[in-house]
Amino acid sequence: MRKLLSADRRADAGVGMTVLFITVILTATGAASVVIDQTSEVQSQANTTAMDALVDVSKGLWVLQILGHASNGEMDSVEVYVKLQPGSPDVAMGDVMLLLFYDDVRLDLMLNDTQASSSGYRCELALARSDVGQDWEDFHVLGYMDVARITITDDDGHLGLEAREEVTMMFLPASGLGLEYGFTVPLICQDGWFTIR
Repeated sequence: MRKLLSADRRADAGVGMTVLFITVILTATGAASVVIDQTSEVQSQANTTAMDALVDVSKGLWVLQILGHASNGEMDSVEVYVKLQPGSPDVAMGDVMLLLFYDDVRLDLMLNDTQASSSGYRCELALARSDVGQDWEDFHVLGYMDVARITITDDDGHLGLEAREEVTMMFLPASGLGLEYGFTVPLICQDGWFTIR
């Protein structure tokens, strides 16, 4: 037994299916649009985060050598020679804080243009690229191939570091990785300059 539908009833079913099909397509298009927008936003954030992470990992200082100066058998000042880590962008030394720990002493040092003291370290170029110009004079910007000499001493020019003293230095730039570096004062401190590391 077959039942035949009239022509008008078949058309009603076809229109309903067409409306339902168009609704499904429009809903899927809207959902796809939201997913594409979110994917683009996440990709943009991922690129920004990756670039920031790359700068943070590569930006920073590298200690080349440490010299000490002694008088009367005690170290009275320290010179630290630093340069940029490979691939690091320029670093403004005015934005670098230096923490010095030894015995029960903690010194929080910021850049001081004139002289080293218990509140500031002195920083000057020991070796400079040819185009250093006003960057160093105005902003103390350490660039690629520059070597800076950081001088650390107390207000009276006497740190009072004794033999076998453990010293820790922490360089904390405004952005990028910090650097922790330690050394031990030699057993015998002859008066004058000597190499620590």
